[in-house]
This record gives sequence, C-alpha cells and structure tokens, in this order.
Amino acid sequence: MYISIRSMLVILVLVMLVSADLTGVSAQFDDNQGQRVIHEVSHEVLSDRVIDFVIALIPFVVLVLGIFWQLNRKMSKLDVQMEGVQLAVEEFQKSKVDPHQVASEAAQEVMKKMQSRDTLLKQAANPYLARDTRYSEKSGSSSSQGKSEETRKQLEEQIVKHNETLDRSPDSKIYCERGIVKFRLGQTAEAIFDYNQAIDLNPYFAPAYTNRGDAKTELGNYLSAYLDYDAAISIDPNLFGTYDHRGFAKIVLQQYQLAIDDFNYVIELMPRSVEAYNGRGFAWNMLDQYNMAIPDFDEALRLDSNYVRAYINRGIANVGLNLLEEAEKDWDEGLRLVKQQGQKDLQVIIQDLLLRLNPSF
Repeated sequence: MYISIRSMLVILVLVMLVSADLTGVSAQFDDNQGQRVIHEVSHEVLSDRVIDFVIALIPFVVLVLGIFWQLNRKMSKLDVQMEGVQLAVEEFQKSKVDPHQVASEAAQEVMKKMQSRDTLLKQAANPYLARDTRYSEKSGSSSSQGKSEETRKQLEEQIVKHNETLDRSPDSKIYCERGIVKFRLGQTAEAIFDYNQAIDLNPYFAPAYTNRGDAKTELGNYLSAYLDYDAAISIDPNLFGTYDHRGFAKIVLQQYQLAIDDFNYVIELMPRSVEAYNGRGFAWNMLDQYNMAIPDFDEALRLDSNYVRAYINRGIANVGLNLLEEAEKDWDEGLRLVKQQGQKDLQVIIQDLLLRLNPSF
C-alpha cells in the first residue's frame, strides 16, 4: 500500500481548517470571580498572524507533497518490476526446462568434441609417420611394377657377386653390403645375419651397427636397434645419418626430448635433411608442442613438397591447435599424393584420419 494523491489533499485541507479556527474568540475564566470573561481579540492582528503561519507552513507542505510523490513513483516502478519477474517465473515454469539438464547436455557436447580431438591426436603416436624404415620400394601401381621387378633383378645379381667375393675372402664390408641388399629385398632376418658376420670380423665397423639397427627397427626390436645406433655413434661420431635413425628409435621408446636433441644435431650438420625436420616435428607433436612442430613440417615440405608424412603430421599438429580446416587441407593434399605415388599404407592412415575428422568423408 502506498499513499495516494487524494490522501495528500485531504491532509492539506485539514491543515488549512485548523489554521482558520485561530480567528475565533479567545475565552478565559476568572477563577476568583467565577465568571467567564470574554475578551475579543482584534480581528486584524489575528488575521495577520494566521497569514504569517500559513505562509511559513507552505514550504513544509510542498516538501511533504514532494516526498509523497516520489514514494508513489518508486512504488509504481517496483510494482511493474515485480509483475515482470512474476511473468518470467510463470513462463519458465510453463516451459518445464530443467537448468541442470541443459547444463548436462552442453557438457556432453563439449566432451564429444574433446574425445574426437583426442582420438585424432592419438594417431600421431604411430612411429611410421616419423620415418620410413624400409629401403625397398613399396609401389602398388601397375605403371611402376616393371621398374620394381627390374630393381629386384639387379639386387639379386648383386647378391651373387657378393657371394663370389665372400667365398674367396671373408670381409666385414662385403658382408655389410650384402646385408643391405638383402634388407632392400625384404629379407630382414638374413640381413641381420650378414651384419652379425661383419661385426664378428670387425667389432669396430660402425656402418654394420647402423644397418643392423635399421633391420631390427623393421622387426620392431626398437630397444636393441637403439643400442646398435648408440654403438655406431660411439665408434664413429661422424656418421651423421645414424643420429637421425637413433632419434627415430628414441621416439618409439617415448624419449621425445632426447630424440629432438639428435634431430637438432642432424639439422645443424645437414640442413636439407627432410626426414630430420619431419622427425623433430613428430617429437614436438608427441610433447603437445604443436606451435614448435608446425615450422618443422613447413620446412620439410619446402625442401620436398611431395613428402607425404609431413602433410600428415602437420595436419595432426593443426588438430592439436584446433585448426581443423587446415588439418583437412593437409590430409586432402596428402591423400592426393599417396594415390599418385601408390603408397597404400599411408593412404589407409590418411583416410582414417579424414573419416574421424569428418564422418561424412
């Protein structure tokens, strides 16, 4: 409840009536005589006093009226606001929306996006994306099949020559060279046997350790391969390519920072090593340092624009940075190249990544 304008006017009229009564007659009783003595008061003097009183009362009345008016105004606004709040509450209740349910649905949507991103990033853990460990050609296209067969024939002829040389005189270097040829032919176990023979003849022949490490890597014996690379570098620190191979072994063993150290050394001495840039970028990806990885993949692709692994790995780095459109561009380009090159193994990897990124692919 608040005071209306009508109430304020009634109060003002009462005040004026009380003031008018002052113009009456003043009565006194003489207690000693018991008689009432009526003294007439001069009407002119009394009227002046009434006027002075009314004039003095006007500011007070104006002030009171102003206060009442302000109160009425604020109370009116408050009523309007309360009506709005009440209507909003009623609308909310009618809609039957559970705020906890809304929050839960939003959280689930965020989790789905994060899970999708994490699934994509897990693909980066495939060491095959860091480096191709095989020397043999893996072409599946019919146009290059003849070239592959020709290469195989040439490699088999080399083995025959190495056999003749070793029959005449065993030599660690020839054993190592025959091992390399067998490895290129996919005869990994036979290649390791030749590397063992080379090391038995000369325990300080560093290239035999490096090549045996490559063969063991192909078989998945990464720790043993790492020890062979380490031995080769200890014997001959100038085997710069071995640092790159050891860096790859460290990646597989999840020693990412140590792998970066090896790739740094290779890049310092061989600044045009595409695999070293790709390997270091791969290691940065594993450390979630995507901003560090991107420049390495950029440089690898500047040196060799057809190096598919750099496209795949840069796409993974872009996913880590939530640059999904850039990732899709990298993988689309990589897919185009692997189809041209006939690299079916990489094609499967890229198609899986694109499918996870875009289910409508």
